[in-house]
Amino acid sequence: HGQIETLPNRFETSDVVLRRDNQVVLAVFDNSFHVGALCTPFGRSLNCTDQLLAWPDASLAMKTSGFEGITYNPIDDTYFIAQETIKTDQKNVFRANIFETRIVSTNSIPIRVLESCIVNWNFASDNKGIEGLEFVSHQGTESCSWEPIGTIAMPTWVHFGDYSALSIYHRKAIDLPAYVAVTSQERSQVWVGMIEEINQAPFFSLSSLNNNTIYDLPRTSVTTPECGMKYCNIEGVAWQGGNELILVSDKAKTDQDTQCIEKDQSVHYFFLP
Repeated sequence: HGQIETLPNRFETSDVVLRRDNQVVLAVFDNSFHVGALCTPFGRSLNCTDQLLAWPDASLAMKTSGFEGITYNPIDDTYFIAQETIKTDQKNVFRANIFETRIVSTNSIPIRVLESCIVNWNFASDNKGIEGLEFVSHQGTESCSWEPIGTIAMPTWVHFGDYSALSIYHRKAIDLPAYVAVTSQERSQVWVGMIEEINQAPFFSLSSLNNNTIYDLPRTSVTTPECGMKYCNIEGVAWQGGNELILVSDKAKTDQDTQCIEKDQSVHYFFLP
């Protein structure tokens, strides 16, 4: 563990992505339409300052966003931001929504929404939708709708009760195979594996190379993996190089232990063993 940065108390961080210059991480919050531009230790060495970027629609400034994912599109130099779910015309049917944005923190209007498109996948609850977002390139259409093409099952020995975020590390450009990190909030763990491209739907799969490991986030006790959890609310993950992860944590729940509260609403830097 390298460093921790505490966020303003009212922001509940839900995902993070590293800007390509490595100076800033962009964080989204599920309870705000703002986007945080938070300096990395490298950025601070270059006199970077933290910023809170306003959403272009000022009428949403005090509303809950439901943001649960952010990722970078290197082809168009844009960022996709996912809302976990939004209401539909059907009762008890919810769908996720994806904004494509251009984010330039030095501009007078730092966030510009280029497009907003629904994900064609039904959820039965407003809080059981998209939890993470990542960009990989294969082929696409011009339709303003995100169409599911398949699912990728986690290895059977990964006993996560939940999935809170994912991030892909491309060793160069957007080539595959690439490392993928998936976090579990309930177990305070990170699974790291590899993803590769295939020639049939869903066009991506877990690599046949046996490169996958589950890492426990630091505990106060090493008796069992379930005991002594300190990082109890991990909601976002981003790679910073081949062996370092940036994680962000949500607000602690009222019934959680003190050690969980100490690590909530923060940015965390970890080196993998």
